[in-house]
Amino acid sequence: MSAPSSSELDLIDLARRIAHTHCNTPSVSCRLHNEQGDFSKTYIVKLEDQSNIIVQFRDTPLDLSLYEVAREKLGALVPTIEKNADIAVSKHVYIMNYIDGSMWNSALGAWPGAWDDDAAIAGQLGDALSRCIVGPDSSEVVESYIIPRLKSVLLENIPSDRLELRRSVEELISIAPNLKKLPLSLSHLDLNATNVRKPS
Repeated sequence: MSAPSSSELDLIDLARRIAHTHCNTPSVSCRLHNEQGDFSKTYIVKLEDQSNIIVQFRDTPLDLSLYEVAREKLGALVPTIEKNADIAVSKHVYIMNYIDGSMWNSALGAWPGAWDDDAAIAGQLGDALSRCIVGPDSSEVVESYIIPRLKSVLLENIPSDRLELRRSVEELISIAPNLKKLPLSLSHLDLNATNVRKPS
């Protein structure tokens, strides 16, 4: 295993300082989390009292209101998340409680091949997703989140030379009210064995 680069050491040091400031407890160690996202760098910081905390540096911001709703529905399956605004860095910094356990892919050593493993993962996902139904009337979610998000994509993220893409998003905005007829549910963007914790 190679030694961490100087930029990696800088992030480790920064993660420790953020955890210390946030928890008012010195840290004793910091390491990269085994599971890393494509647009974030996640560290586990061990504090002097032997508890762990997660510090995550992200390229893009999180919509914390969705995590609050998910935590209301799923409880301790969803970490508490706070944005750190005290440290001036070029990334978005979040602090989360550490949830102990193994992800399915780590527990199995590879993508599950046996039907029993697939059934266990599907059952666990089905149980969680059944608790994530937003409610019988999805109008508020469509009006307060989906349509405004599509409008922000239209205003902020589409280059002026991408007319076809612009028309597609405009069409999505025009038909989005039809979603009010459907039951809506919260879900993770990328459900797979890497993102599902194995029950203990």
